[in-house]
Amino acid sequence: MNGIKQGASVFNLKPEMVIAYFIACGVYNNYSGVCYDCIITSGTDSKHSRGSQHPLGYAIDLRISNLPTEKISKITDLIRDSLAGEYQVILETDHIHIEFDPKYSGITYIK
Repeated sequence: MNGIKQGASVFNLKPEMVIAYFIACGVYNNYSGVCYDCIITSGTDSKHSRGSQHPLGYAIDLRISNLPTEKISKITDLIRDSLAGEYQVILETDHIHIEFDPKYSGITYIK
């Protein structure tokens, strides 16, 4: 099952993050033939550190408490490998943080 934790908000989530979520779900749902639930625990809600992309709709957090401890790092790596260089995928203590950040990739966009 994929979804959103009760109380988490995805209001104004940017399309780049919707794409990232579906890609992450693909990893969660088919890791070594086992299906794990891909749950957004935070989107545009909650309090985050200064400069966080969450309030702008450019970051999501995914639940990891439902994953076997020994597989969390590998699943994080697979998500990172599946997303373009414009995303940061960071394994935090209790979640996987995914953020869209074109500056991170070194790509320069022309306006």
